[in-house]
Amino acid sequence: MKNVIILFILIIFTISCFAEENHLTIATLDWSPYVGKELENYGFTAEIIRTIFTDANL
Repeated sequence: MKNVIILFILIIFTISCFAEENHLTIATLDWSPYVGKELENYGFTAEIIRTIFTDANL
């Protein structure tokens, strides 16, 4: 019975790990004209990276 309870806890833990939403943070400095807060869409490099991750459903 103890083994069944341990197995059940492990299964629940494993399922909850896969249920979490993935979150990725990418940090950069302002580097005009590539990346910057004042640029449209934060610069074309940021736009390319955003598009890649959107297309990959990440």
